[in-house]
Amino acid sequence: MTAWQLIRLIYSTRWASGLTLPNYTPAGWFECDVFELTKAGYFREYEVKVTRADFFADQTKKRPDRWKWKNGVRVDTPGDRKHDLLAARSAAGPTRFWYVTPKGLVRPDELPEWAGLIEAVPQTPHRAGGRLFETEVRPAPQLHRQKLPAAAGEHARGVCYYRYHHELAKRRV
Repeated sequence: MTAWQLIRLIYSTRWASGLTLPNYTPAGWFECDVFELTKAGYFREYEVKVTRADFFADQTKKRPDRWKWKNGVRVDTPGDRKHDLLAARSAAGPTRFWYVTPKGLVRPDELPEWAGLIEAVPQTPHRAGGRLFETEVRPAPQLHRQKLPAAAGEHARGVCYYRYHHELAKRRV
């Protein structure tokens, strides 16, 4: 099972309930494997993991180095680690956060308390490339009640619009 298959699974089941974008980075946050903006204006994040090593390495994820320089000096702050911000329930982040994995990759007791878990299960395990179904093993808790600022939502919609037209232009012959 590939990361792209899991991204497509989440995208395909949520696109009608709001705005859903793969590989999108909201302002002031980290890149999201799947970013969802609900019709009510809340930002949700889905982090896709296909190996246990990747799941455990995620705990050390920091902001990109390009954000860590001020007047030519490297500046590390407590807000550099994504997991610290999620644990602190930072309003800059999602209102809910899920890990999305193949079935059985991660046990629920290995998850941080602020994360939910969605597992992908093949329709027929013996068929490669078959349809996937999701099971919410553990619901994601609500981290805060702040809606995404309207300007950030408009930016995400603009990104969606231009990605669509870029893909359409690539397919013209």
